[in-house]
Amino acid sequence: MIEKTVKYKKSAPKPENDSSVRIPALFKSLYQQILNSHYQNALKTTNKLLRLDNRSDELIKTRIFLLLQLDCFDLALDSLQQSKFSFEWAYSEYRRKNEKAAENVVENPSNTSRKWLILKAQLLYRQGDYQGAVDLYQSLLSDLSGDSEEYADISTNLKASKECLDFHKHGYIDAMETLDIPPLDVLEKNPGPFPENYKAPAVDISSVTVSHGKSTKLNKQKKKRIHAMHSKHANKNTPIDPERWIPMRERSYYRKPRQQMSINHKRR
Repeated sequence: MIEKTVKYKKSAPKPENDSSVRIPALFKSLYQQILNSHYQNALKTTNKLLRLDNRSDELIKTRIFLLLQLDCFDLALDSLQQSKFSFEWAYSEYRRKNEKAAENVVENPSNTSRKWLILKAQLLYRQGDYQGAVDLYQSLLSDLSGDSEEYADISTNLKASKECLDFHKHGYIDAMETLDIPPLDVLEKNPGPFPENYKAPAVDISSVTVSHGKSTKLNKQKKKRIHAMHSKHANKNTPIDPERWIPMRERSYYRKPRQQMSINHKRR
């Protein structure tokens, strides 16, 4: 039988849309992706828009925002210019646990807006200045309504700062009192730690009696198995089972017992 081979012509590639058509469509997709928290796809869309218009500060800021949302702080720092986006730069350094670099920017007298104060409070908390963090959080809460989302976040941070401050002031003393620690004079009478070059004395193991019950049983089983393999009655031509390492129930030749098969049949 002769088969006919049909050659299909390849369709010509579609012409690319003009940038005046593509940019509005990409912005529409970007808006929906950010609204639905699809940050990975939104980052790809932002990169496409930047290839069409790489001078837009809003697009650069959007890309930095998306990188921060995806915890890509190193990539965000590579595309940041400290003069233009100083807050994002300081926040990225803070998230990278580089508190010194972030503190140098936060302490600038011109950075007095609300977002800078929140970042400064977080830095104080991480550096162990809980009293300073409590004071800042309380001043930030004073002009917020109780039903706002920011109020709930700052209240949580304030509570954590207060708990740490309370523990460092007198909480650890109460915890130490609950421990069963002997008095100081008893601790002083106890022998000190061993020196660094201390070597333990050698132990004469010839006098130590070890129970060989279990090992003797295992050796007997091993000898019995070897004897069965090498005896004159053993069948030397038996092929080695290639599925010997697979559990019995998973082997290709395994068949269920009749009793189990009848139970399964009744269940159906």
